[in-house]
Amino acid sequence: MKNWYLIAYDVREPRRLKRLHYRLRKHALAVQYSVFVIHATTDELQQVEQMISENCEPQDDVRLYATGAPLNYWASAKQAEALQSLYTAQTHHRQPPHPQPRPGLIDKLGRLLTRSLR
Repeated sequence: MKNWYLIAYDVREPRRLKRLHYRLRKHALAVQYSVFVIHATTDELQQVEQMISENCEPQDDVRLYATGAPLNYWASAKQAEALQSLYTAQTHHRQPPHPQPRPGLIDKLGRLLTRSLR
């Protein structure tokens, strides 16, 4: 079963920072430069943790938190309405709320959530 996790890091050396960011983007959605959301099984998460440990040094700070679905903590007000429609999109065929959310991070998160609900 897949669960949601939040990964945040503070890597001191710029080269390691860029390398870790590049590699994490292959597995998770970047919500900020050093903060990622991932929807993964235990085995997938262990692979990501192994990759992180191979690319970090002891002085780097990497945190991994188990979280609920991103809708629980991601957005409020109109953004929350837009994200809520992602959870009900498979059962209700309704028009998206107006005004349209701007393209970008919310769209990426929406695609990730839609894939995880299938």
